[in-house]
Amino acid sequence: MVGSNSFGWGAVQRRTVAECPTNLIDEVRVHQNLGQALASVLTLGLYMPTRIEYVCANVPSPVGSTDQ
Repeated sequence: MVGSNSFGWGAVQRRTVAECPTNLIDEVRVHQNLGQALASVLTLGLYMPTRIEYVCANVPSPVGSTDQ
């Protein structure tokens, strides 16, 4: 779980990089709670706090043979 803030309608934001041992990402979720959504609305989008969650993918299984 990573917190992310953007300023100026997304023009200025810190780059968020997921760290997975497999370098593969299975799922990404972006959440805003009520306070974060309220901050975005009250500042007309100048400040937008969010929470980013990601799930790393498993290592792919080796390719098997289909010969019979």
